[in-house]
Amino acid sequence: MRGPGFGLLAAFLLTGCALLEMPGEAGVGDSGQVRLWEEHRRSVADLDDWGLQGHFGLQWDDGQIQGRLQWRQTGADFELRLSGPFGLNPVHVNGNLQTGQATLYDGEQSIQGEIEEVMRERLGFALPLAELVNLVRGIPISDASEVMLDGQARALRILQRGWEINYRDYSCCEEPTLPGRVRFAQEAMRGVLVVREWSRN
Repeated sequence: MRGPGFGLLAAFLLTGCALLEMPGEAGVGDSGQVRLWEEHRRSVADLDDWGLQGHFGLQWDDGQIQGRLQWRQTGADFELRLSGPFGLNPVHVNGNLQTGQATLYDGEQSIQGEIEEVMRERLGFALPLAELVNLVRGIPISDASEVMLDGQARALRILQRGWEINYRDYSCCEEPTLPGRVRFAQEAMRGVLVVREWSRN
């Protein structure tokens, strides 16, 4: 059963888009769009100090959850603050994507270990941050992907490693623009993220 948060991104306008298959030929995307997309992708990938605040909903085999999210990324170091139906205390997680280690704080208790295992033990799902760190910003995990572009040569949909990610509402601040709404799905999990604010240093 899906929670109400999943209705936020139920419909996407996919007309007027270009399909890119990378690496290799650029499909039906013209060379101008390919060039603009590559410039946009590099600019977003170069953002190594950023943050977001918003709302999320997640659904997996054993349940579903919704709440508020604050995410700060500085290089490989991350800090997440999750609040919602997790109990009386907000959950605070920090760690490093290169080492794959994290510490989760829940009130006076703490859990240390691998990122996905720490998240699974406390929250009931394994959040794949190493992949989502790119996907939430509208760029692929690596070059081997299929990307559908919007009219401004930004990702409208990414298919990669079993993920399907759909984007809309690129209204954030100066270039490079970042998505305001993200819907993602893979075999074990699906979810929606609505970003209220992006920050960049």
